[in-house]
Amino acid sequence: SKNHSSKKVDLTFDLISQDDTYAFYRNSREVVREKSLVYVKNVALFELFTALYPEQSWLTVFHSAVVQKADRAIILSGYSGKGKSTLTAYLTSVGFDLVSDDLGILEAENAGITYTPFAMSLKKDAWDLLSGHIPGVAALKPNKIYEEMLKFYMPSSRNSRLDPPPPLTSA
Repeated sequence: SKNHSSKKVDLTFDLISQDDTYAFYRNSREVVREKSLVYVKNVALFELFTALYPEQSWLTVFHSAVVQKADRAIILSGYSGKGKSTLTAYLTSVGFDLVSDDLGILEAENAGITYTPFAMSLKKDAWDLLSGHIPGVAALKPNKIYEEMLKFYMPSSRNSRLDPPPPLTSA
């Protein structure tokens, strides 16, 4: 574990929806403006991780879901709405640990994937599909986020305790 700097830094982050685009600002300077909320959100998270861990050498961020079992990971990458979170939720119900949902952050130093303990956002089509496999999904309260109904699901595994799974090693 690296020593993190205790130096205080003032940062502001803003995510703004305007017309049919989304913009992300860091310290009042525009970083990105796109129609895809997922893309802008992932850029924002990359900026946030960079601000929180300035000494870390990030290699890339990619739109994906990541699960692992022991020291091996499965990276599911693809367009929004194609089933990454649905498959990830199912895999966590059969013994895989959630590493991240919606984004994967690859570290340059050890080629590891950064653990991001955010709940999975499940779209309406996934609720019925998963309710027969994962107890409690049907009872989750839906939330309207940017004109879409989502349920947020955190699997009951080591990740729900917010401690990272064992480190991934490159093969």
